[in-house]
Amino acid sequence: MKQTASTQPTSSPAQPRVLVVDDDATLRLLMREALEGTGLEVLEADNGEDGLALFEAWQPALVLLDVELPTLNGFDLCRQLRATPAGSYVPVVMVTGLDDVRSVEHAYEAGATDFIAKPVNWAVLAHRVRYILRAGANLRTLQKSQADNQAMLLAIPDALFRLHRDGSFIGAGSGPHAEAISRIVTGPPGAGQAVPEKTTDEQAPLIDTVFRSGGIATFEYSLPMNGKSVHFEARLVASRNNEALAVVRDITKRKQAEHSIHYKAHYDDLTGLANRRQFRDLLDVALNEAEQASSEVAVMFLDLDRFKIVNDSLGHTAGDKLIQRVADRLRRCLRSSDVLGLNSEVADPGRPVIARIGGDEFTVVLRPVGAAANPESVARRIIEELSTPFVIDGHELFVTPSIGIAVSPHDGNDADALLRHADTAMYQAKADGRNTFKRYQSTMHGVKADRLSLESDLRKALDNGELSVVYQPQLRLDNMTVTGLEALMRWNHPVRGAVSPGEFIPVAEETGLTVPMGEFVLHTVATQHQRWVEEGLAPTRIAVNVSAAQFHRCDLVGQVRRVVNSTGIDPRFLEVEVTEGTVMRDVDVTVQTLRALRALGLKLSVDDFGTGYSSLSYLKEFPLDTLKIDQKFVREIDVQNNASIVTAIIAMAKGLQLEVIAEGVETESQLEFLRAAGCDGVQGFLLGRPSDADTVAGMLKQFEAAAV
Repeated sequence: MKQTASTQPTSSPAQPRVLVVDDDATLRLLMREALEGTGLEVLEADNGEDGLALFEAWQPALVLLDVELPTLNGFDLCRQLRATPAGSYVPVVMVTGLDDVRSVEHAYEAGATDFIAKPVNWAVLAHRVRYILRAGANLRTLQKSQADNQAMLLAIPDALFRLHRDGSFIGAGSGPHAEAISRIVTGPPGAGQAVPEKTTDEQAPLIDTVFRSGGIATFEYSLPMNGKSVHFEARLVASRNNEALAVVRDITKRKQAEHSIHYKAHYDDLTGLANRRQFRDLLDVALNEAEQASSEVAVMFLDLDRFKIVNDSLGHTAGDKLIQRVADRLRRCLRSSDVLGLNSEVADPGRPVIARIGGDEFTVVLRPVGAAANPESVARRIIEELSTPFVIDGHELFVTPSIGIAVSPHDGNDADALLRHADTAMYQAKADGRNTFKRYQSTMHGVKADRLSLESDLRKALDNGELSVVYQPQLRLDNMTVTGLEALMRWNHPVRGAVSPGEFIPVAEETGLTVPMGEFVLHTVATQHQRWVEEGLAPTRIAVNVSAAQFHRCDLVGQVRRVVNSTGIDPRFLEVEVTEGTVMRDVDVTVQTLRALRALGLKLSVDDFGTGYSSLSYLKEFPLDTLKIDQKFVREIDVQNNASIVTAIIAMAKGLQLEVIAEGVETESQLEFLRAAGCDGVQGFLLGRPSDADTVAGMLKQFEAAAV
């Protein structure tokens, strides 16, 4: 406990005492300097319990109170201060941040008089504290005598007015805006010269109540001044001889702060759309209106497919820009002039609601449901709108949505049920291949539960030995000999059986499990390679896929070095394979990582080339060995555009002196086209399916025997 006076309280301090309760010693020191410099006596406490003890012992005139305190937090301390006899009238000012909405709300609920925003404006702190002290003292003095009233008129730096009981304007005191306010309305003296006529009419009963009760009444209004709207708070206090004192304070900055706090509490900073809280409020209003009108409300839950890959590949800045562009397109396809939720306060009938409620999650409310707002038609329009690629920082990105739809009252009568069921339908859309929409059905409940169960089981799969590695051969086109293998992960679930990579790999990417899984594959591949060598097989290059998270979020170079050292594998036969989206994130760091891997002796390749993320001008900066053409181009090689793309990629790779391998070769016609186009190597079901280590060993022995 710290204080600036003796342990025994004095009966009448020379200067008002201010109690500062804050666990930040630097902040207390700065407050002491600011307040003592104007003659105030300062008491200090670094925790809530000591602050309460000092307050009861010294009964300060004002308390400056931090929100976060040890032993007893600021909110609870404020409540306990208010419960004491002396604390019922002492001003308590919370020190918090403007954007800390919860703290501000709790502060007022706990009985705080006001709050000061951090960072503190030290130049005006002492003036503000003295004002609060004077205002509190003067308001109590108003009840004593007319002489004290006059003293307050001269002291308070606000606009002051005297009003007759009938509402007529008697005169103005000193203070900011007093003269300007009194000149706004010309004509006979009246209250309308201090406040707008409409406000005067509305507050006339309030004036009469003040005289009858002898209490205080407060109201707010605004006036145009110098081309701007200035907000005021007027406090009416009954005086004597049928007169009242109106203390008018400029609260424009407070109103601006309240607006900022309200915005942050109800709207998404990144997109400007309604946030989850505002969405729920507007959905509740929409449901109430629909119930009264016997109409329907549709809720759409939209999730961007595999958005995490964009963040992992290009970074969160690019991801944020993509979210903003998606929000813009949603506004456009939902007829943005009719979209509710963009700084909207009231849920007008017939207007859609759109909100961002999570990282890549959006929700839409349509009402009333009908021909003009058919949820299935809107979902198709959204899918079509998002199908056009986005260009972010020079990268062409393709984003698809999975959309779930629930309609009241069939799928639920309250907000919780509709959101839950729309979410369930969205998971069904993902399970059905993504980039589609599904209307909720009661039979869908198992889909989301199954997704959560799959994630939980995948987290245990490594420890339970359920994951394994298979190998697919890569062949040279000129002599059809095996030049390498690609390692692929498989999951044999004890109950589900073989789980498709297309099902569990996206779950691993979304949950970050690709990092430990990738390390498992690296170690397994290196160990198996050495086992084959010990069995007499010739060393064979094996490519290992490295996820964006593994490449950028962990020490990949150190991880590979440890695997090489622990297994003894010759690093020349280990190849790191990354997608083009991964290498295009933070190019400088990517170059450093690739060069470090190359220095270890590894081969480097870019997988899924042509999927749209890369800028070809950067490729020459990367120390690569191989480009792998994405299988979607090979699969549709008979289509004119795809054939041209494949030919262009092969020509470009040759120009960069890179080996080219085509993935997903399944037909003889594809094989012949690639051979004619000059492709170096191929991989696919036509040439060999992914197989376990023993099967691959037998295949390698056959190729070696044939070559002798």
